[in-house]
Amino acid sequence: MKIEISDSIYYSLEVNYSKNRVYFSILQKWDGIEEFDTFAAEWKEIISKIKIDFTIVCDFRLMPLLSKPMEALFSQMQTYVIENGLCYIAELTAENDISNLQMARISERSNVPISRFKSKEQAEKFLDQFLEECKQIKTKI
Repeated sequence: MKIEISDSIYYSLEVNYSKNRVYFSILQKWDGIEEFDTFAAEWKEIISKIKIDFTIVCDFRLMPLLSKPMEALFSQMQTYVIENGLCYIAELTAENDISNLQMARISERSNVPISRFKSKEQAEKFLDQFLEECKQIKTKI
């Protein structure tokens, strides 16, 4: 069951603790760096409660072009989740090619484990299968 963490006009954050999965969606253009403090605090709260090896479904279909300061903040958040137990990200790609290039550049710099998809169903299925394969490998070791 998903629990809503944030109801911002710019983004949505939900968590399914039984799946150990975070759902992050961009809802509209977001240039205000001042709102980013709240966003970071919400992520810290989630990470304090979720288990290591969590996964994230990022819905960036409505992702606009990011300003340089926002791009830097997104990069910092990716590094933060990696350092705090991220297993894998399934990203729903933006409808805007330039936004996709920006997000790919951020992900490449932070070395985040990520795959890109066109639908939520594909992303969910991939992460479920990925985690199942990881469990099987760990039990063999």
